[in-house]
Amino acid sequence: MLSRDTFKGINDNQITRLKIGKKIEILVRDLVNKLLIKGSNTKVINSDEICDDFKNIKKALFLRHDRIGDVLVSIPFFKNFREHFPKVEIDVLLSDKNSGTSKVLRNYSNKIHILPKDLIRIYYLIKELNRSKYDIIIDMFDTVSTRSNLLLQFIKSNYKLGFEKPNKSLYTHIIPMPDKSQIHIVERVLNLLTPFGKSYDKTQIRLEYPLEEKITEKAYLLLGEKVKEYRLGIILSGSSTAKFWGIHNISQFIRLFNKKFFNFEIIVFGTEKHSKMINELPKVDCLKVAPYTNSLDEYAAMLSHCDYLITPDTSAVHFASAFSIPCLVMYSIPVNSGFLPWYPYNSKYTAVITNELSIQFICAEEVLEKFFELYESTGK
Repeated sequence: MLSRDTFKGINDNQITRLKIGKKIEILVRDLVNKLLIKGSNTKVINSDEICDDFKNIKKALFLRHDRIGDVLVSIPFFKNFREHFPKVEIDVLLSDKNSGTSKVLRNYSNKIHILPKDLIRIYYLIKELNRSKYDIIIDMFDTVSTRSNLLLQFIKSNYKLGFEKPNKSLYTHIIPMPDKSQIHIVERVLNLLTPFGKSYDKTQIRLEYPLEEKITEKAYLLLGEKVKEYRLGIILSGSSTAKFWGIHNISQFIRLFNKKFFNFEIIVFGTEKHSKMINELPKVDCLKVAPYTNSLDEYAAMLSHCDYLITPDTSAVHFASAFSIPCLVMYSIPVNSGFLPWYPYNSKYTAVITNELSIQFICAEEVLEKFFELYESTGK
């Protein structure tokens, strides 16, 4: 781990703002949650127990209104649930942030709803959902979500199922929280099958993201012809400031990588907000910038044309798993956090972890060394 004296990408004022912003966010969230959560009788379903209440459900609503990665890690659950209950009417609630995944979810659901941002539109959505008369609502969050609390409070349903956590009084039934320090998020979500008397074969679980042939062909044209034996995709940033490696680090890595690997071209993936920073990248041979796109399918298809990925973004991690692309992931994880990172599931990867507030404390030399280990282990 780097010391702060040697770090060039982030200063003490930025670190202080990150800490203050996080504390305010937590205080507001906790206040809202306290207002919503009230005492009630909630039944605990043990890990080896089948719940008789759920035997005759005909209509279910699943809460998955968070980010893209959260949907991707839930696909194995939806696939298994649909296979076990082909006649149950399945509705899924997404957010504007992950609505692009609705295409793949339509394979396993009947209707997709999108949660609005403003309270007035949320009110009308709740009225619409209440007309559906669900037998059960299944909250797929394994953390406390303020919006989930609001929905669980006001959407009517015979049963409400979730994990055992501080908002457990909002459910009629809960299952024990799987050990977050040991059990992968994919398997934690799959545990929601157990009250229905269904299990899964861990060796058979794979992430998936089917793409139409016309999309993969378009992505090939967008990236241009492959000019080297291998193609390395570098994702600039994740969903937060803490998941941005910094142009200084990325530029240094590209220079070092270009000297060591002569059989690679590099594709940098960013968004329009990164355009000025991308212009600061070194002008080296075989470096391309992926075209910006608002289409999740096009983005995923471009990733699928890469042979390796380097990413701080967990949605790209799960796309890598779905497409079996060897992946190097950078994580910022506080000491004693008690959480298992969202590693690629059942696919080849390596990870570089810092205990600092941002991955900008990870040096380019360490990433290059880890990537070389990954490259050697894949046997490509």
